[in-house]
Amino acid sequence: MSFPEHAFDLDQIFVGRHHELRILSKLWKKALEPGEHLVYVMLNAPGTGKTRLLQHFGEQLERENKGIYFRYRCSSRFTTTSELHVDVLKNLYVQLTQKADLVHQYIMTHYKKPLQDEMIEDLQQIRRQIKDLVKNKQKATLSETVSLVQDVSIIIPMLFVADEIQDFQKTVLNVEEPSLLTQNVSEETALHYFTRILKDLMQVPVLIILLGTQYHILSQIGTKIGSPIAQKVQQLLIKNFTIEEIQEYTDKVSQIFVMTTIPQEKEPIVSQVIEHYRWFLRAFSGGHPRTVVLITQWFLINLPSFIENTPNREEFTDILFTQVEKDFKNRIFTSSKQEHIKQLQNNEGFPIVKNWLLNKATLGLSLGAEPQIDDALREQVEDLLYQLTTLGIIVKNGWNQYYVTSYFHLLAFLECFTDDYELFLQQILKNRFFKLLCGSHAGFGYVFEHVLLAAFFLKSYKITARSTKRPPHHDFSSPHNVPFSLEHITSIQEILGNVNWKNLSLKPHILYHTPHMVALDLIFLEDQYLVLVQVTTASRSHRDKLVALTRAVEEARSTFPEKNVKGWYISLFPLSESEVNKWSDSLVITAGESLKDILGETLLQRLLNVKKQLNPHY
Repeated sequence: MSFPEHAFDLDQIFVGRHHELRILSKLWKKALEPGEHLVYVMLNAPGTGKTRLLQHFGEQLERENKGIYFRYRCSSRFTTTSELHVDVLKNLYVQLTQKADLVHQYIMTHYKKPLQDEMIEDLQQIRRQIKDLVKNKQKATLSETVSLVQDVSIIIPMLFVADEIQDFQKTVLNVEEPSLLTQNVSEETALHYFTRILKDLMQVPVLIILLGTQYHILSQIGTKIGSPIAQKVQQLLIKNFTIEEIQEYTDKVSQIFVMTTIPQEKEPIVSQVIEHYRWFLRAFSGGHPRTVVLITQWFLINLPSFIENTPNREEFTDILFTQVEKDFKNRIFTSSKQEHIKQLQNNEGFPIVKNWLLNKATLGLSLGAEPQIDDALREQVEDLLYQLTTLGIIVKNGWNQYYVTSYFHLLAFLECFTDDYELFLQQILKNRFFKLLCGSHAGFGYVFEHVLLAAFFLKSYKITARSTKRPPHHDFSSPHNVPFSLEHITSIQEILGNVNWKNLSLKPHILYHTPHMVALDLIFLEDQYLVLVQVTTASRSHRDKLVALTRAVEEARSTFPEKNVKGWYISLFPLSESEVNKWSDSLVITAGESLKDILGETLLQRLLNVKKQLNPHY
């Protein structure tokens, strides 16, 4: 299937980033002040929108007639320092030529008449000098290169963005100026040498920002590498999109690519499809900008079919999830990246990092702080975290807070392993029931209760599927005959807000999810039974939830007197015998050890251990 033309035009959409833009504006003002400035390194995993953010900020500066945006793409093709000098100047010459009108407008706006002609003449002279150096392929010196860039910045302030900086770290240059050498060293990495240029630009109106895909390298600039600017580098963190930014993004997609191209009579159908798309981003993108774009491309490809066939959420998910996952593996998380992860397993600290990631990911996409480690393995574990960030598996959304980059990144990570627990998690993540519960929580993705519930139903389905003869009615006292299993569910629907029993219309074999209710997670109608389900992974404070679930059961009974209404309380942790006895008349309680018959002892213990990580007193 070929991409429609508009699917490639998503770069025109820029949303949110208000916090980051405010910081960049403050840094820009600092760069215009007299004195020495800092060099800034923008960090995070690939695809978090670093380049796009700086492009937007640079274009904004130019639109507002405040300065010029100069993006320099670092390269590994150089062998000598003069080649690097010439390349920097050539790129600067191109930018000055392409943006000649912008620079002229700046001069006419910011300088009084006597200086305008002088600035224009100075700029022409700078361009002639650069052209002569580049055209004649002369050996430009460090001093000449820095002076020419400085001269431009004195005329018009500059946002200088050096991208793909990691290419300079793997390139070694012959240093052609003897005055720059020490202890008879004739070679330097291009990155170390490049920081010499940056050091001399820190005194003029230039805001210097470095970008790249190698998290480990960028995080060490100014400390372990790049000594000319040692202790003069500040790190900036760009985060994944927030829920609000996802909302803003989908609104723009709808306005630009959808609503302007459809007939008016189709608008109600399209609005429903847009809501499916918005939910899909919340459920699976993790707010990761590159994944958001990938999902959006496939959404736009399928849009005509979606409008024609009006799929429900499950049908929508089946179509889009499969296409995005396949494309994700082909284009973003390639087999070479999976091989890289497998090679990391040789590292002594890898089991620590893997268990930390998988255990925390069971609780949701938020991983929290880095794993607790002793000093002996600290450096290895930190390096592994750098590697996984570079590969894109994890991102930082706070200086010490990690996240799984997206649902698809987690799936790709799991495919590198074959232990029972990894296979179980992969089964959970790909299960249709689990996927349809995602995106309903206040944050991205899912919560631990979703994992427990999906595990419970998956395992109970296997139990009931093995049964050759099922009882005519459910026996709630036996864990082997749970109230319902996946085999009876035809679809899952969401009920937002509080449940109004008098106005509630229920259809059989549909699992109704109630994410906003305090003590009610699911409603299921089958034959003469109406089952209200509450799932909890809390170890304490059961009473309030039990009271609320009991009240919901009583309200449902009064509304549906012809049904056998049951409340089903599922708890990862056990309840006291007195609590069980107190509520046994109105509720079925499956908790603690009674989960073992369905989940199995090993899986139950693993889930308990994962949850206990949050609170050792559990």
